[in-house]
Amino acid sequence: MKKHYFFLFVVGLFTMGLYAQENKNTNNNNIIIEEIVIKAEADRNFGGKIIDMGQYYYCKFNERDERNAILDGHVVMSPTRIKQIKRKASREHNVNINDIFIISGKETNEYGYYQLCAGGTKYDYIRKGSNYVFYKKLK
Repeated sequence: MKKHYFFLFVVGLFTMGLYAQENKNTNNNNIIIEEIVIKAEADRNFGGKIIDMGQYYYCKFNERDERNAILDGHVVMSPTRIKQIKRKASREHNVNINDIFIISGKETNEYGYYQLCAGGTKYDYIRKGSNYVFYKKLK
């Protein structure tokens, strides 16, 4: 009699184990779509340094403003990434690299969001992986 109970107990454990594995496999087969959200920082008071011109934003930043943005924590990226973005913007917009100033920048390994002033025009760059897309005006 004890052998029958033991046998039923083992069969019960075996079927529960198969059921658990079966449920685990169906969860792994579900497709999960990752939603990417880039959170822009709250609007800062730029003190009249960015002017809405209709189709684009005019900006008048200098090296001191860029340095203050880095010190205030609005630019959170490595110095090599700053140089890389300045070189890229210089080539794309045909502007001297000394006339490009980073207004703000946040990034992770996969994504990044940067605002810069290149030759008096404000651009927003969005990076996904190694692909950059720039916009003259974002609302």
